[in-house]
Amino acid sequence: MAHLEAMREQVDVYFVLDTLDYLAKGGRIGHAAHLVGSVHNVKPILTIRDGLASPYSRQRTRARAVTEVKELAIETLKGEKGVNLGVMHTVCLEEAEQLADELRNAIEPEVFMLSEIGPGLGVHLGPNALAVAWYLPPQ
Repeated sequence: MAHLEAMREQVDVYFVLDTLDYLAKGGRIGHAAHLVGSVHNVKPILTIRDGLASPYSRQRTRARAVTEVKELAIETLKGEKGVNLGVMHTVCLEEAEQLADELRNAIEPEVFMLSEIGPGLGVHLGPNALAVAWYLPPQ
């Protein structure tokens, strides 16, 4: 158990959402935040901090949001040894495969996984969500 708790501190995950609708429907964000984000067509990037979903940044287009997460992963992980990297998606396999190929080529992780996001989380993220997660073991 202690090993798993130590690992948890070394895991980072970033989600690119296509819409705020599902977070609002699930009660994860308020009506005002949903309204403002929807009017401006914001593409949020979320991360997990202290066990809670937290905003990381917002972009005006999906392409910019995906690029930001990709560049963050490359900047953080390039040249590191023992990287475990994953790309997850909700109903956007082709886009996830393209992102996965770009990250694998740039980072060369020791372990790589491409998968769908499960329904328990996917119901809050909605379709076309992308996530990049990594575990960087202590050196």
